[in-house]
Amino acid sequence: TDPETRKLLGDLAAAEAGDYAAADEIFAEVEEIEATAVRRAADAAYGRGLIAEEQVRWADAARHYTTAARLNPGFDTIYKARLYAWRAGDYIGASRLGDDLVRNARASGSREQISLSLNVHVLTLNSLGRYAEAGVTLVVVQVTLLPQAIPDALEWFAAEVMARLGE
Repeated sequence: TDPETRKLLGDLAAAEAGDYAAADEIFAEVEEIEATAVRRAADAAYGRGLIAEEQVRWADAARHYTTAARLNPGFDTIYKARLYAWRAGDYIGASRLGDDLVRNARASGSREQISLSLNVHVLTLNSLGRYAEAGVTLVVVQVTLLPQAIPDALEWFAAEVMARLGE
């Protein structure tokens, strides 16, 4: 066995003997090493997404960015994953990622990120033919960033509803 495995086994034996401090120390080391590995894997997946994006391989870019977002779910990474899923025509995948993007923005983003996440989600909803839901989301976007635009948004939404009812 390698030295790291021997140390881990020794620390596990120490824990069984009641020396929890030694076991806690090794588990903390392992946790940090693995967290670093996950961050490196996320960065590598993101880099592969950049390459696929540059080569106009939207489906591959979406796959790589989605992997990066799963490993390290930051706003920018989820945004790229949703964008390239949408560009590749995977509107269902883009919708799921759009939901993740909205949740991420609402949990820790700025007003601009919340608005952007809702805006791009509207594009996906339109692509899926979910026009009424897209209209409601667009009103939320306008209320989020442009409170003075509420009358315009409500007027637009009412016109959209009336147009859809007439179809």
